Amino acid sequence: MGLVAIRGGLIPIHKEWMIRSYVFAFAFVNFRWWFDLPIFSNAGTYAERATMIAWLGWVLPLFATEVILQWKRMLLDWSKARAPARPL
Repeated sequence: MGLVAIRGGLIPIHKEWMIRSYVFAFAFVNFRWWFDLPIFSNAGTYAERATMIAWLGWVLPLFATEVILQWKRMLLDWSKARAPARPL
């Protein structure tokens, strides 16, 4: 999607997709960090814990990123809607 956006000249949309892509790629680092946290040490067997952390490692950061991106877009839309009309 980011490639399609940049080829179409839609730079803000391309930026959003690249941010999402980076967050998803960082999931592997999250997995390694979160796997050693004491809070997850009693979360079932090794396989259960690995599965849970693998999902949480990309779902939670991507959800937070999406909330931030949509919030920024919503604020921008609000500011455009509330801007005074220019006289002709």
